[in-house]
Amino acid sequence: MPKVTIAQPGIQDSAPNAVDIPDDVANTPDAVPKVEPRSRSGNPPEYEAFGKVYHVLDDTEGFEQRGRASWYGKKFQGRKTASGEPYDMFAMTAAHKTLPIPSYVRVTNLENGRTAVVRINDRGPFHSGRIIDLSYAAAARLGIVANGHAEVEIKALQPQEDDDQAVAQATPAGPPPAPTASAPAPTTGTTVAAAGRWLQIGAYSDPINAVITRDQLRRQGVEGVAIRESQGGTVHRVVVGPFASDADAERTRSWLHDAGYPAFSVKD
Repeated sequence: MPKVTIAQPGIQDSAPNAVDIPDDVANTPDAVPKVEPRSRSGNPPEYEAFGKVYHVLDDTEGFEQRGRASWYGKKFQGRKTASGEPYDMFAMTAAHKTLPIPSYVRVTNLENGRTAVVRINDRGPFHSGRIIDLSYAAAARLGIVANGHAEVEIKALQPQEDDDQAVAQATPAGPPPAPTASAPAPTTGTTVAAAGRWLQIGAYSDPINAVITRDQLRRQGVEGVAIRESQGGTVHRVVVGPFASDADAERTRSWLHDAGYPAFSVKD
């Protein structure tokens, strides 16, 4: 039976130097699920780590799990992962004990509602109560860098037919938490509509969740909130805009992110 040798887990890893952190690392784009062959390494039927035997799953269909997430960073930067790939703390990746390598999961921080889609390419964390070890970028996206861990839910994702479907799958089932401060108002007008600068807050299969999110934003003074339908009316997108400039859009996006809304730019 193969054994996995890894540094003792459970001690919070060090963050990268400030000068090395990419701008807006907390908004690193989600990993995009795609069909990939299993890596030649990291996928034995079973393996042993720290005296415990783990069985690698045959597939990810229907996989869901709740528990604590942690993150690893500078200490492991550039080292080989279980997949054989070098670890990149600024990529949207993660380590899991039993999911096939590679595979994709949506991680939801149950403490603040933030989500991230990551690619599993490593093994771990081998610490009681921890179910997934995130890259620094994924941890920043989920808002857990400072604490080092958080209660999360993970759900396996399958490759999608198009980007719209992937966005809908990667959005939390319920609305994000309401912000606690008023947002800057977008500058709108007839000339702005032609520019087509918008922010998408979420995409929901249940229209009620879209309405709740829209109303939360409006109560906080966010102007230009609307619901758009796509995929034949099965996906309901909450958007804000239009904005007069990229700077206006970025100002509101930054506020929304701090408030717990995973906003990103979209075009008409």
